[in-house]
Amino acid sequence: MDLRNRSPRRRALSLAIAAATVALPGSLVTPNAAAQGAFPAKPIEVIVPWAPGGSTDLAARALAAIVNDKKLLPQPMQVVNKPGGSAIIGSGEVANGSGDGHQILYTGTEPIVIQPLVKETPYKVESFTPVLQVVQTPLAFVVNADAPWKSMQELVAYARANPKKIRIANPGPQGWSEWQLRDLVRAEKLDTPIITFEAGGPAITAQLGGHTEALAATATALAPHVRGGKFRVLASMADDRLALAPGAPTLKELGFKTREFMITQCFFVPAKTSPAVVKTLHDAIKVAMETSEFREFAQKNNARIAYLSGPDTSAALKSSVANTRDILVEMGAKVR
Repeated sequence: MDLRNRSPRRRALSLAIAAATVALPGSLVTPNAAAQGAFPAKPIEVIVPWAPGGSTDLAARALAAIVNDKKLLPQPMQVVNKPGGSAIIGSGEVANGSGDGHQILYTGTEPIVIQPLVKETPYKVESFTPVLQVVQTPLAFVVNADAPWKSMQELVAYARANPKKIRIANPGPQGWSEWQLRDLVRAEKLDTPIITFEAGGPAITAQLGGHTEALAATATALAPHVRGGKFRVLASMADDRLALAPGAPTLKELGFKTREFMITQCFFVPAKTSPAVVKTLHDAIKVAMETSEFREFAQKNNARIAYLSGPDTSAALKSSVANTRDILVEMGAKVR
């Protein structure tokens, strides 16, 4: 800047501006620069890697509605279903996404824990950072209300006497429900086809339509149809009886040799996501979980609120991977 040919007043003004520019370099920053680090800067896409209508989809939508209604974040959450590939497609999209927090994953832990053990996936457990654990949902075994079997013992006896005549709908490939069904069928030495669907919604539709004779799914997804008189609960597949059907015994009570598998649902982001973004998401979702609205949803839909922080969820996942590997090997599965 050449000040030699300017008037004293103009030289003084120019010097003042130059000094201010040196002292306050931020004055040269564009108006939007201060907002570049703000999160969220746009709507948050919550990927549910399952078809609509299952327990994971229902819980994700309940939480997103609370976050939005109470304005717990400055941008809305939008639930998007991206089923396919045994939940690998949607999970992989998030794992390999930008990591800026605007696309997050809500799922049961099956695609994170089981899938990398039994097939090649575009991610592994370490590809994700858990935001928090939300709920656990027990499994129930149901038939249509007009089915001839009034108890689990009657159904099993019929299946044993009539090979391949009982088809059991399973709501998720390589999920906990499938492995518990395999465990049950193997222990009881049944020749019973397990028909696997992409999620709870399609499995329920098939069962309602008479395309299968029985269905094992989460109590959350089954609740409206049990209350509506469409399904009869023959047994709780959890270690405890279900609030949904307190008169139905557990498989353990009935003496069936099968272990409990709970569907554990969590929020995940890519591993590279910044801790500040993870904290923002965690804090907003945790507040939503603590509302009376979500407690009512959980009670009505037989979901057990089971909060764990991100680090505690991460530790639980590592333990689950080790335990699941042992279970799958014991059940004859080939693991990676």
